[in-house]
Amino acid sequence: MRQPRSFAGVIALLRQERKWVCFAGIGIALLGFIGIFAVSQQITGALSGGSLPQSPFAPDAIVTKSQFDQISEGMTYEQVAAIIGHRGNEISRVDIGGIDTVMYAWQNSNGSNMNAMFQNDRLESKAQFGLPD
Repeated sequence: MRQPRSFAGVIALLRQERKWVCFAGIGIALLGFIGIFAVSQQITGALSGGSLPQSPFAPDAIVTKSQFDQISEGMTYEQVAAIIGHRGNEISRVDIGGIDTVMYAWQNSNGSNMNAMFQNDRLESKAQFGLPD
């Protein structure tokens, strides 16, 4: 059974459009792979000791790597806060057997951060991830 020519023309036109849709889909997929590659390079750099990228529109960093390096065990919370220039966010507190343990965190807008644990107001340990120089 033969279809009318007008219907065959519509089918041919649809098949032609599908080719362009296919090319557009391939182009979008390539852009996606390029984006994934770029982000994975940034993450790899951050995990291998580099700092996370900071948006030019983000506020200045709260804590930097050089500030982190100035902080040492035995300092009080007030001394640490004075070096950083910001009071950290208390994220946990526990008092067991007369030992008061408090954890503070400082986080930058790009996700880089520093944590510090104090026992009886003396720095016991510190950690950082991706702090800018």
